[in-house]
Amino acid sequence: MVITSANSRNDNSTFEGTAIVRRFTSELQGQSTLERAAIGAQQEQDAIEEAQMEAQMRALFEDNDRRSVLISASQPSQTDGR
Repeated sequence: MVITSANSRNDNSTFEGTAIVRRFTSELQGQSTLERAAIGAQQEQDAIEEAQMEAQMRALFEDNDRRSVLISASQPSQTDGR
């Protein structure tokens, strides 16, 4: 229980830190090399996170699809009139 609480706090801190960085980079106008680099790094990170989320959703969907096929195949047919 203590470990779960510590992990939860860590996740919240990470999320808050990410939100602060995202807010900071969204306010940059890209007028300097440093600002453009920060914006580019944020865009790259966004693309990585989007690809990871897409892969996770695809894996979840495919896993659920396989399970539903297995479940329907293991259930008796309802077409025998009983």
